[in-house]
Amino acid sequence: MTQTPSPEQSASTPTGEGGGSARPWGRQYDGGSGDERYRQMFERNRAVKLLIDPETGRVLDANSAACDFYGYSREELLSLRITDINMLPPDEVVEAMGSTVRGDKAHFEFPHRLKSGEIRTVEVHPSTIEIEGKTYLYSIVHDITERKKPEAALRKLGRASYRIEGYLTKPHDAIARLGPIDD
Repeated sequence: MTQTPSPEQSASTPTGEGGGSARPWGRQYDGGSGDERYRQMFERNRAVKLLIDPETGRVLDANSAACDFYGYSREELLSLRITDINMLPPDEVVEAMGSTVRGDKAHFEFPHRLKSGEIRTVEVHPSTIEIEGKTYLYSIVHDITERKKPEAALRKLGRASYRIEGYLTKPHDAIARLGPIDD
């Protein structure tokens, strides 16, 4: 099999020699059984998947689900750094990547910006993967924006309930705040 460029080079050269598809996995995929496994696990999977260099933050690979979700073409996604997508301050994003590399944490919630400008809340499950002796982040991303809306509404309702409870336990204060009732 033909060797492909390093992951950094693959990001700027999405196709390899020999008609196969070059990927940042350190080898040329040309239709063999490894190619099929790769497509099934990464490219054809409906889950949003990104391969990120934790040293630079560059997006080195993205599956079609990621392109659909973020609204970018694959080439556009591969030109970005994760800090272009993640809306946390860059130092917090770098710390989260470091936490994953160290094995401290493997689950995060982040605000991610889509190409349209819309901000979505995502749950990211990153793990490390070693390719040709270098560590990368293999991230599976789930959009949890709709799930978070009811949770926020419940928190708001809880705060309102606490205020109402205060009025009920101190009726004289409530009457004083509301003012006299005219008949």
